Amino acid sequence: GFLKDLPAAAKISQVCKKVRQDLKEKRQKVFTDWQDEVVSQLDSADNPIALEMNGRVMEFDTAQQGALKITYSERLIQLVKEARVFEQMGCTIPSKVKIAVQNGLKFYRFAVQLKQICNFYNHLDTELLPSQKLMALEEGMAFEQLFTDKKSSMKQVQWAKLDQLEVFTRNVK
Repeated sequence: GFLKDLPAAAKISQVCKKVRQDLKEKRQKVFTDWQDEVVSQLDSADNPIALEMNGRVMEFDTAQQGALKITYSERLIQLVKEARVFEQMGCTIPSKVKIAVQNGLKFYRFAVQLKQICNFYNHLDTELLPSQKLMALEEGMAFEQLFTDKKSSMKQVQWAKLDQLEVFTRNVK
């Protein structure tokens, strides 16, 4: 073996094996705790992870002076990242969690694009020069009408309807 000719090699080897075992146990404990928490959240009625499949994709937040917001769960994004890390560490992700992650990934690209659109829309008034505001007024009003007009099919877009979501994302860009 490696460095066996050194006087303290056996002791160092023993300490390294102990540290390695401690790390394995700690990884397993952290994974088990995470798994229990996620499964519990997925089983919960007020689930912060679940994507509101029947909910509207975007809406105006009246508490923030009509700011446009996306209804994609930030916790779902975090879950996707956490699951990737645990999978890379060799942990077996439960099927219920895998399904939630797959749902999250299915809509993630739309969520990212729509979040960028929300940020652009919500900060447009501070980004435009006064001379540019008049030029953007018509487009801004048409964009806003997509969400406020009762007849607009865009207002009814839900996460569960993938084809509508694709068209919606393309139209609001």
